This record gives sequence, structure tokens and C-alpha cells, in this order.
Amino acid sequence: RLKESELCTAPLRAGVGACEGDYGGPLACLTADCWVLEGVITPSRVCARTDQPALFIRVSLYVDWIYKVMKMG
Repeated sequence: RLKESELCTAPLRAGVGACEGDYGGPLACLTADCWVLEGVITPSRVCARTDQPALFIRVSLYVDWIYKVMKMG
């Protein structure tokens, strides 16, 4: 069961998708004419398997915090 702060995706074919070492990498979606950062990948023990989803943290819930930290820095 997913938490509100999580997104999951599954690769369309084996060998394509998130893998060990990709932690912190983006899940970006093309919306109209612009790419939008939707998620950041979490650590996982599986690597681009069609039977296991990749788990991402939903960025939209943290936008205010991100802007605050960027202003401070």
C-alpha cells in the first residue's frame, strides 16, 4: 500500500528503469510543452524488473520546503 508521499512505476520491459545507484534520480513527466519533476527515486533492492515497481517520493508535497531551502542558500 502506497503512502500519500509515494509514487510507483514499473518498467515496460526488463532491464529498463531504476536500478541500484539511481537513488535521488528524477521521475519527470512531459506535460504540454514542459518537463515536470514528479518524483525522486528511493533506495531499492530490485533493478528494473517488470514484476517489481520502482518507488518514488512525490515532489509536489515538498515544493514549499524546497523553495524555502533554496531561498536560504
